[in-house]
Order: sequence, then C-alpha cells, then structure tokens
Amino acid sequence: MTTTRFPTEKELRHAVTRFPIREPNRGEVVAVHVRQDGPDGKRMHWERPDGTIGLDGLRTADLPLYGAAAAHRWDVERPVLVVEGEKAASALVRAGYQAAGTVTGAAGCPGSEPLMILAGMEAVLWPDADEAGRRHMQAVAEMLGEPGDIVGHPLRWIAWGSDGADAADALEAGVDVDALVAGAGPVPPAIRAEVVPFRRETHRRPSGESEIERFNSRVPVTEVLRREFGIEARPGRAVRCPYHEDRHPSLAILPDDLRAYCHAPTCWAHNGGRGRDAWDLATAAERVAR
Repeated sequence: MTTTRFPTEKELRHAVTRFPIREPNRGEVVAVHVRQDGPDGKRMHWERPDGTIGLDGLRTADLPLYGAAAAHRWDVERPVLVVEGEKAASALVRAGYQAAGTVTGAAGCPGSEPLMILAGMEAVLWPDADEAGRRHMQAVAEMLGEPGDIVGHPLRWIAWGSDGADAADALEAGVDVDALVAGAGPVPPAIRAEVVPFRRETHRRPSGESEIERFNSRVPVTEVLRREFGIEARPGRAVRCPYHEDRHPSLAILPDDLRAYCHAPTCWAHNGGRGRDAWDLATAAERVAR
C-alpha cells in the first residue's frame, strides 16, 4: 500500500505545489490538486494522475479528503483536525497532528462517503478565519451530523485568527495548537441553528422492509460482537477487529450502535469506507465459524 507523502516546508514555498489526493483503500492517487502561488495570490487547478487537466467528470464532493490514505494509522484516542484545503492539513500532519483536509474549496463540501474515514473518531473542525471558511465548515458539520451519524463524539470547533488565516498560519506564527485543541468549543449556536438535519439513506436502509431490517432494528452491533466473538464493545469506541489480524483497535463502533467501521483499508469491515451493519457482521461471523 502506498504511504501518503506530505509536501515539505521547502516545497510549499515553491511557486507550484502538487497535492496528490489518494483513496483510503489502497492509497492510489485519484487526482492531483495543483496550487500556484504568485504575487496576485493563489490559483488552483485539477489534474488526473496521468497529467490530464481536469477531473474527467469526477465531482470534487466525491474525492477523498486530503490525508485519507493515512486514516488507517490514526489513533482513536486522539482527535482528528478537519481543515479546509491541503496546505493546512499538510502543515498539521508535519507538526505531528492527525488531520484531514477538504478538497472542494470553500464553495463546496465533501459528500458523506469521503467523510466516513472519520467514523468513530473525534472531529475538531478548524475553519479558515473568514465568512466563506466558516460557511464551508458549517456545511461539513451538517454532513457529519450529530454523534452517532458518523463521528463518535460531539463536534468541536476552533475559532482562531482573522482575514482568512488557517491552521498553517497558526503554526507559522508559533501558536500553541495543543491549547487551541484543548479549548475547542462546540459548533457555535448561530451556525448550528442554520444546519438542516441530514439523512443518510445510502448508509442506513429503510426500516421494516425485510428480514435484514427487522434484524438490524432489534440487534445492535455490540451484541453481535459479544455473541459471536466474545468481544465486549461499547458504542463510540474501537476494539480489535475480528475480521483481520489486528494488533491495535481499529474497528470503530458508531455511537448509535447500528454500524461498525474498520480503519484498515483492506479489511472486509472497511467496505470502501461504508462500514458494516449488524446483519453483515453476524452473517460474516457465521461464514467464518463454518
């Protein structure tokens, strides 16, 4: 599997920086975001891995977050800082933080599937310090929803800087990022009040339609893990995954106890970033038992 390579400080000072966007399963490059810095500011454009200009029909909302290929190494006990753009995410990762950057620009928002790499994690949202940046991160908060939808903890929000400053600027200014993370508060009420609840029909099938739905409505994921594998799990926490040889807890139980998501990209329970429900886990356990 290819390891994500983050640009160095020297590379970031060059006029042109290329940010490879890698998918979380095998680390393959699916697109390249090219940043050109000059006296008139920055300009961005997309390329395909072969150098062709543009995305050839791909939507930026469907692209992985920058840093997604490193998600399988994230420590579930530490928060993930969610920022706008590759430069801010790259700076945080180099400084030793777990971080992921949106790649849609402030006018867009990643879809629910790219955000599934945050399943079971604590997400701390760090918007750029301007109106567009706050609107963008508000949209991300809407997609992530409440604890139990994707993330395992209440969303937290870092408010720092002005005039569009971001996490990279904070690091360059010598700001104590640990203190910012420790002091991060909830998503501001004025912003939260504008959020429309998001429904994830693609991740949770309608109830009452089949035996599978009846099973999932009665049996939580933690019960399947206890009954089939003797694993004592709790919603919102991670355990060692029984579906692959797991040295560290990588199977995250979503707080609603309806799905589990393995951070190991090659694991069956990763499922392309979608995770598995109780029925999936139970029937897979039966196949293993035989």
